[in-house]
Amino acid sequence: SLLGVAHNAWYRGAQEGIPTHDLAKLIPISKRFSWRIFTQVIMQDILQRSAQKNKQKLAGTIKKRRFPKSSYTGMLYSLKNWIEKLTPKGKDETVWGDYNDEHSYASQEYEDKVDFIKSFVSSVNPDQLWDIGCNDGHYATIALQSGAREVIGFDVDQTALSTGFKRATQENLNFLPLYFDAANQSPDQGWQSKERQGLKSRRSADAVINLAFAHHMMISKNIPMRQYISWLIGFSRQGVVEFVPKNDPMVQELLSLKEDVFPDYTQDNFMEILEEYANIVKTQTITDSGRILIWYRVKD
Repeated sequence: SLLGVAHNAWYRGAQEGIPTHDLAKLIPISKRFSWRIFTQVIMQDILQRSAQKNKQKLAGTIKKRRFPKSSYTGMLYSLKNWIEKLTPKGKDETVWGDYNDEHSYASQEYEDKVDFIKSFVSSVNPDQLWDIGCNDGHYATIALQSGAREVIGFDVDQTALSTGFKRATQENLNFLPLYFDAANQSPDQGWQSKERQGLKSRRSADAVINLAFAHHMMISKNIPMRQYISWLIGFSRQGVVEFVPKNDPMVQELLSLKEDVFPDYTQDNFMEILEEYANIVKTQTITDSGRILIWYRVKD
């Protein structure tokens, strides 16, 4: 709210919460005189550090004193009311939040893509579908309308996720958008690495859609194609993946800032590797640049 520092990765590594001492260090002097900031962050930090230095002196006093439950409850309500009114700084900054308004599909291409997803979902009829790279939940909504009973979406763009959450709330959709950095996923962690389970330890999906996402991982994140395909099919036995060829404007944009060191990034190679793991149920080329949707079913 004050600095626009994303909390996700930081909070993931601090299982008991981000230390007040660390927050206090970040807050600029101009913000420290806010009554809320001063009492709930700055003063808390001062008191905690003082208590650490004077443990022996305070031990007896602390045991004798009691903090009334009503005061504690009031403090919690005050915190809750304050936090609910906070707005993340830079909340309108987005990389892909406006993707569905500015997507690179012509009208008929878009309709072809929608029809393909509808056909897949209505045929598979999944209880839970995962939309990896869900953006604002546009295709998740289409999946729900086509027979999926629940959709969990994953994306790294905070603005897109917020839009998707608002959509789900306003339209009463069974859609849960979650923050997800595919190149740095939640690991098993905590005591004996069992307190918090990593993504794949929690459950697998009945079906997956992975639309206009793979090229970001393979080009932007330098993930080898075989590793990406193996990772993707590990989520579900059936799914749809969209392959975006190198001549597509979106891939060319990704390559504009780096050397093209991806000679194996071709549709033929992608299909060849995928067919080692899965049977291809259906394919459809949906753009003039050669974007292709691939419906696959993992081999037994």
